[in-house]
Amino acid sequence: MIVLIIFLKDPANVDLQNPVTSNPGAFLSSDAPKWLVALLSSIDIFAIWNMVLLGIGFSATNPKKLSFGKAFGTVFAVWSFYVILKVAVVAAISMIS
Repeated sequence: MIVLIIFLKDPANVDLQNPVTSNPGAFLSSDAPKWLVALLSSIDIFAIWNMVLLGIGFSATNPKKLSFGKAFGTVFAVWSFYVILKVAVVAAISMIS
């Protein structure tokens, strides 16, 4: 998808970190705190859609033991742990430098 966007947009205006403004982090200025950029960049429409699809897939593999809510809750908990860890690492690195 990024290759198509690079060809369609003016090369001077392409942001390789956020080629599609699908998250709130793309709207932050360059002087925003790095931890806030990392947090808001994680809240992405494609990440949410991916979590929904994973929840559907996990519940579909064993529908008698795992409902969609429990499957989505598990996926959301793992994603939340990843985001918290990523934001903590970015905050720690930005405090050191």
